[in-house]
Amino acid sequence: MEVQLLSGAPCTKYKQSLFSRKNSKMMEDKKIKREFSAGGIVFKSKNKEILWLVIKPAGDDRWRFPKGQINTSESSVAAAKREVREESGIETELLGKIGEEKFFFVENKQKVFKTVIFYLMKYLKPTEMVFDKETEAIAWLSFLKAKKRLAFEKDKDLLEKAKKLLDHGEAAMAKPIQLKKIKIK
Repeated sequence: MEVQLLSGAPCTKYKQSLFSRKNSKMMEDKKIKREFSAGGIVFKSKNKEILWLVIKPAGDDRWRFPKGQINTSESSVAAAKREVREESGIETELLGKIGEEKFFFVENKQKVFKTVIFYLMKYLKPTEMVFDKETEAIAWLSFLKAKKRLAFEKDKDLLEKAKKLLDHGEAAMAKPIQLKKIKIK
């Protein structure tokens, strides 16, 4: 089986347990479902100020970064770029991986362990279509306003990390990520 890996991050086909031996039994019993998503922390410069993209999903009052499920045989990079395009109506340049969120939730009485890989992205241009029906609103905000508006602490932490990278010029010098193909037996 061939799997695309990105800086050691698993894509949907690559199953690597993040659980201890004790908890791996729960995975075997299928009590916990695994989900993998990817998204973007997008910035743009306007009048010498850095603005950050946040979205408000339809039917939800919690502002967050654009993200979504990684499709079968899709890399996390491709999924992140697609989700940002679909949920915000913009094209981006991917600068590098910025971090991950890992959390549990319950959906339809099913425990789910979700891993979301986030990439730092630079705004390039709007797409021909506006954002899709999954998004109610988008906003370009200063760092402090974006941090205040984001609903989740993990998102706020990722925003802090993105700002530090930009402040130190590391993101501007980052090379786009290269995919590597490996064989898993």
